[in-house]
Amino acid sequence: TLVFGGVLSGGAFLLIPLAPADDAVPIVLTAMTLISFGVVLFNVTGLSLFQALTPQRILGRMNASRRWLVWGTIPLGNLVGGVLAATIGLRPTITVGAVGASLCCGFLLARPVRTIRRLPEPEEPALLEELVELPLETQSAET
Repeated sequence: TLVFGGVLSGGAFLLIPLAPADDAVPIVLTAMTLISFGVVLFNVTGLSLFQALTPQRILGRMNASRRWLVWGTIPLGNLVGGVLAATIGLRPTITVGAVGASLCCGFLLARPVRTIRRLPEPEEPALLEELVELPLETQSAET
């Protein structure tokens, strides 16, 4: 599901530069629908996988780091896209972006990601389970 979502969203970007200038709406609408579906599928399964593999004690740091990497690069992409559009034109810039988005899903085709069938069991107990071994009232009543 993770691979399918990534390939679908990345590959659908290639439809946008192929849209004819005089009647682009149907192709762009189809591409954006496929992209949106693929991104949702990728994000839900990807984040679930990250959260399942990350120890609970560093889950907040993992989520913050992931958000910083994903959302923090958007302004850089906007800047590069604007400079590129001013230099080579809008349609070639959209083509460069579509090819780049399609190539980004290449890591999903690597063997380790493709062969995941089940989530592994957590290696460490949850923090709450560690702290709640025996209530304090029970300890004082026994002594």
